Amino acid sequence: MGARIEETAEGLTVYPSDLRGQELDMGRCPDLVPTVAAAACFASGETVIKNVAHLRLKESDRIEAVAENCTQAGAVV
Repeated sequence: MGARIEETAEGLTVYPSDLRGQELDMGRCPDLVPTVAAAACFASGETVIKNVAHLRLKESDRIEAVAENCTQAGAVV
């Protein structure tokens, strides 16, 4: 998404950056969908999160919950 990231022996530092929307296949890392969706709220352009239909079948409809929270943050979902 274009964030400036610095890797050191101590860990990672992510700096405030102009983020750009992306098309992302999150099928192999579905637990990151809420975090990626939150970042997408602040990105320019459209972000498409694909391959996550199975998130509707968890203990709750995680897609609906993420969409609702992103809408409350002012994003168009």
